[in-house]
Amino acid sequence: MLTSSCKAKGQKLSKAVKELILEHFPDLSDGDINVVPSGVTGPDLWLSPKAQEKLWLVIECKMQESLSIWKAFEQAKSHVVENGKPQIPTLFYSRNRSEIMVSLRARDFLKMIS
Repeated sequence: MLTSSCKAKGQKLSKAVKELILEHFPDLSDGDINVVPSGVTGPDLWLSPKAQEKLWLVIECKMQESLSIWKAFEQAKSHVVENGKPQIPTLFYSRNRSEIMVSLRARDFLKMIS
């Protein structure tokens, strides 16, 4: 598969994750979450301060048929910046004709739901 096709698939997933978040957080607007262009270092979705207060997520998106979750999650963790604010490295992933899945550390999941 061409590199450009791979990047386009990744962008498609990032846009789908953005829409999914906006669907579940109606008080956030389109400008509160932006898809970062492929090739730019850092998380795949940029969250406004308002979105960061609600979500605490540092988002990495992977659209691949075969995925090393451990390697991809390490990439998500590498985007966390220690700034005194809570940040949860989060991996959203999918493959063709599959649902979007999410991975995060168990302690972060429990922190979110408690």
